[in-house]
Amino acid sequence: GNFLFDTGAVTSTLSKKQASRLGVTEDTPNSHVDIEFVGACGVTKSVLSVSNVSLGVLGSQMKFPQILAVDLQEISRELETEVSGILGGDFFSRYKVRLDYYNTTLKLEE
Repeated sequence: GNFLFDTGAVTSTLSKKQASRLGVTEDTPNSHVDIEFVGACGVTKSVLSVSNVSLGVLGSQMKFPQILAVDLQEISRELETEVSGILGGDFFSRYKVRLDYYNTTLKLEE
């Protein structure tokens, strides 16, 4: 899916739609997390917990024992494409990230 790249985000997240593809929905027992989540999606009180998720980009993978899922429908609507999640600082913490806007490239260096 399409993931946003947010170096200012403390953590990575999934969309609730992506979580449902992994088998976690609002009806899944013990999936609700009792926190308010504030970020690019605004403030949401409806947060789900998804266990054992691997995310990857450009051949780099990171395993998450638990990742949060939030509603990203508004962002998807604004961008006119489905956003499956947000890759945050925890995903890129072991890399130096180089964005070349002129050549439209992204480089991850360990």
